[in-house]
Amino acid sequence: MPVEVPDLEAIAGGPVAVDAHWRLYYTPRLFTAWTVEELSAVLAWHEIWHLLEEHPVRGKRVITDDVTLHAWRLATECKINEAAERGGARLPGSPVTPKRLGLPPGKWEEEYFDLLLLKNNVPQGRHGPGQEQGQPSPTKEDGTGGDCGSCADGHPRPYELPAPAPGGADGISKVEGELLRREVARRILEHSRARGDAPAGWRRWAEEKLSPKVDWRRELAGAIRQAF
Repeated sequence: MPVEVPDLEAIAGGPVAVDAHWRLYYTPRLFTAWTVEELSAVLAWHEIWHLLEEHPVRGKRVITDDVTLHAWRLATECKINEAAERGGARLPGSPVTPKRLGLPPGKWEEEYFDLLLLKNNVPQGRHGPGQEQGQPSPTKEDGTGGDCGSCADGHPRPYELPAPAPGGADGISKVEGELLRREVARRILEHSRARGDAPAGWRRWAEEKLSPKVDWRRELAGAIRQAF
């Protein structure tokens, strides 16, 4: 469900954002700010993966203040952008990646989150696709991205619509979202078996979604965070 927000760039720092209910917000300048290739990468390789990876739900488990909020946003950017980069996607600007933050590749979001807090390396600012890492909010003229919206952390933004009513058509429910995730996972694995060129991070996610295995390191880390 696309929703036009004329002053989105002034609020969020970029021409596109997505909320936790799979609704897209945009400004008309979206269609001139990026190339078609960049726009496709932002939508198909970046924003949608915040929702497929359930970042709104997972973020609420670890976010307790502004520092952990920024750490979580950076952690999700690292995970998503690393996969996009390996898959050959062309995101605008200079996306946040593990390499840029001096972090090891191939980690889960919660692992990056803990590493960022341990390193005390949590740059402030917006961290969406196209945003220079650690830089203040971009101007309207620079053509970069900004805050991804509540799809990244579950915290509603001022420009976002209210949560959809049960049975309403203005958003995707939790059940519908889970069905979408499972269908995407199934198609990723089918494509991988047929052609073998699906990004490794996608295959790992799809296998975990369809045949979940308990990762004791993630579970232990989560239990420790909740205890404190």
